[in-house]
Amino acid sequence: PAAERTIRDPVMANRSDRMPQLDGLRGLAALAVVFTHSGDPALAWALDLGVVGVKLFFVLSGFLITGILLEARRNADSGSRRYRGVLLSFYARRFLRIFPLYYLVLLACALVDMPGVRANLPWHVSYLTNFHIGHNGDWGASLSHFWTLAVEEQFYLLWPAFILFAPVRWLPMSIIAIILTGPVSRACLAVTTTNLVTSLTATTSCLDSLGLGALLAVLNKVERRPAPRLTRGLLLAGLAVSIGIAALRLSGVGRSQGIGWTAVVTLKDLGYSLIFTWLVSRAAEGLPGALGLLLAWRPLVYTGTISYGIYVYHEVLPYMWHSKVLPLPGEGTTRFLIVLVATYLVAAVSWAIYERPLNNLKDLFPYSGLAGNHRASCCTPLRPCESSS
Repeated sequence: PAAERTIRDPVMANRSDRMPQLDGLRGLAALAVVFTHSGDPALAWALDLGVVGVKLFFVLSGFLITGILLEARRNADSGSRRYRGVLLSFYARRFLRIFPLYYLVLLACALVDMPGVRANLPWHVSYLTNFHIGHNGDWGASLSHFWTLAVEEQFYLLWPAFILFAPVRWLPMSIIAIILTGPVSRACLAVTTTNLVTSLTATTSCLDSLGLGALLAVLNKVERRPAPRLTRGLLLAGLAVSIGIAALRLSGVGRSQGIGWTAVVTLKDLGYSLIFTWLVSRAAEGLPGALGLLLAWRPLVYTGTISYGIYVYHEVLPYMWHSKVLPLPGEGTTRFLIVLVATYLVAAVSWAIYERPLNNLKDLFPYSGLAGNHRASCCTPLRPCESSS
């Protein structure tokens, strides 16, 4: 209809379809998560590295997947592809990228009888790990890191249909409502359960991170590129929220089971997500200076490319090594370096001989009319971009 805004050509249409600084961000996020689980826990807690890594992954995922879906919708709107075909292509491409490695590792863990895996196999197989963890109110002994993958798969089960079929003029306000669901969900669960794990692992509790990335994509591709005022505003808002929750934590109020604890749970993830939305926006355009050079540094970009494997393997390999080869040292720098090197090597080999060949089959399921004519930069949190994975 004439009243509808049209989805314009992709922001990066006149550039390479690769955004290497986003791969660099994903690489940093992967390193933060590995350090959280294998390094010095006191330092990881003080720097909030686990939360930082996961929330950055979520914002990246919301931004890049939504951008791809918007461009796919533009192809369907133009008549070059049916909407049903676009939807089927999306799920086929996701299947080829995500499922083979996930289920291979899950099968291996079950075969070696990794503690807790067989007993909880139905939850992992059905991508409901986060519900299992939330119900128990405990991270558990093994494969707890799969909860983030479960959140994403649940989110993307419905998200493509929303982006493809909702009226374009409704998208910004609808996504803002979805963003607000995140802190509200965390607050309600914190009050009703008084359990940190339960309040954080629900899919609804992660919608502010995923939604902020999605909103950024909509502003880029549907309405306009975010003005400097908007990106500055996101940074200032994120800093304000983060400083507030840091003050609560330092004062000790955030450690209690009262209002202070609830405020920290409610606002902290939102603060990080706001900052990361600003950072993703700038990195997508190309950050200048030292930070831009770091994010475009080839080893870090490659780390982002294989980050899905790093994330999936990094909690599995220590168990395999510790139980089958020789005991690992306790928590600290030595353990972190051993786990990082082993995980990095296995993820690199996995990408080269297993994941990338399967990933290349995605050309059989293009978003536009002709196979192979659309190589978009699409990524999901905790995993590499479409164009490289």
